[in-house]
Amino acid sequence: MTDYYLVRYKSGYNVSQLYTPRGLYWYRHGVNWRAVASFFVGMLPLLPGLIYQINPEIGGISRGYLNFSSLSWLDSSVLACVSYYLFNIVSPMPRGTDAEDKMAWAIQKRGSDPTENQLG
Repeated sequence: MTDYYLVRYKSGYNVSQLYTPRGLYWYRHGVNWRAVASFFVGMLPLLPGLIYQINPEIGGISRGYLNFSSLSWLDSSVLACVSYYLFNIVSPMPRGTDAEDKMAWAIQKRGSDPTENQLG
């Protein structure tokens, strides 16, 4: 959601490149390091709460932290979104569109294929 609404909100997605092997959205070895790092940023601070839920006999975890981790899905989502956005500010992703995307948008706006008249 962060990628769609915050990172690429102005330029949009290059639809034809989504399905192109080794295209614009192909990351190093097929892995988006920004997304993986954001996953860990969101997950790691909440691990003590998870461990406590598995085994409550483990001590050393404050009640305040347990209350914080009780909404772990929300906490981790916010942490991951913010970190993903910051990673993209520090190391931006490539952007761009091509003629195929512009033609696809024109077809969608008109509701018909502009090549139909040529094939006619």
